[in-house]
Amino acid sequence: MRGKGAVENVKPKIAGPTCLFPVTLQIMTEKHRILIVDDEPDHLMALKMIFEREESLEVVTASDTVEAEKELGRGGIDLILLDIALPGESGIDFAHRLKGMDGYRDLPVIALSAYPEEIWRDRALEAGCVAFISKPSEPLTILEAVKAIVTESPQG
Repeated sequence: MRGKGAVENVKPKIAGPTCLFPVTLQIMTEKHRILIVDDEPDHLMALKMIFEREESLEVVTASDTVEAEKELGRGGIDLILLDIALPGESGIDFAHRLKGMDGYRDLPVIALSAYPEEIWRDRALEAGCVAFISKPSEPLTILEAVKAIVTESPQG
């Protein structure tokens, strides 16, 4: 069975005396869906490129919270990377609203911001975000944060 959370049992073909006991390997075939919400097309493309190289991650994008909510309605999102400065509803307001919605309360949200001031980090964390990353940031920093969160999250 393949799909989210599927575990395959594989019996390796090992010949000769090196294999004294039958061995079963478990291979995780889990794929985590990341929703990136950013109104800057260049930022969306750059972030998407970071994650597309990872076989365990699938990326969907939205340019505002209205599109983000539609993507969430399709299901299967494991984590949101959320810019806090969005047109219309801010990322902070959206994160706060998500935490009050059934089914999304435990969905991890990482806030992204070009505003490095501590007050923005504090507001994002108070709104329920699990992390805050200043833009620009090293791609590896973002990737490691996402991978760490989706592997420990109850959603993931």
